[in-house]
Amino acid sequence: MRVGRFKDAELLEGDLNGDGEFADFAFVDLRRGVEDDKEGEEKRDEVGVRDDTAIKDINAQFAVASDGSGGGPLEADGSLREAQSALLSAITFSNSGNGSIANLRSLGISLNNDGTLSVNQGTLSTNLSGNFSGVQNFLQAATGGFAQNLDTVLTNIADPVSGTLGLDAKSLAQSSQALGSQISDLQATLAVKQANLILVYSQVNATLQELPLLQQQLSRQLAGA
Repeated sequence: MRVGRFKDAELLEGDLNGDGEFADFAFVDLRRGVEDDKEGEEKRDEVGVRDDTAIKDINAQFAVASDGSGGGPLEADGSLREAQSALLSAITFSNSGNGSIANLRSLGISLNNDGTLSVNQGTLSTNLSGNFSGVQNFLQAATGGFAQNLDTVLTNIADPVSGTLGLDAKSLAQSSQALGSQISDLQATLAVKQANLILVYSQVNATLQELPLLQQQLSRQLAGA
């Protein structure tokens, strides 16, 4: 059984490495409960829960201290805030028609203030042993299931063509390309101006070099007058 340590949560039974160190994952096998095995991974019927999720990276962009310091380079990105809201909404997804297992909290998985997840091993084990069909239906129902809703949310966020972040990335790429074109145009303009200035300098320099000869000729003319 492979289970892990979750921030601000109790330890789940199990040891991944055999050396007292716990992994970051808790695997819920939809056939046998809280465990991890090769067969479950191959059949893709295990749900992994971990505390170092993408939401932590997103939240870090908006972590501003009371004095206004902090925050990341994407703090003002409205699309990232939209993605943050969508992810949190997906985690709090509820299906009231699924009896006592209506959301992650009732399953034994709670949402922390920082957006990470914690597992109550006792509640989870009780649900898996006493209401396995309810757990399975909540997670895997083709319509109204947690996994189906999460897949929809992630697609809406990450789809490269129409997703929130996909469109944002495309917009940033277009802006970068436009800035690159502007820089190229400015460099071309500066190159022309530089060439013109060099030409003017060459003409002025040639004139300056001719001045002594002109001065001599003028002096001779004045002397013969």
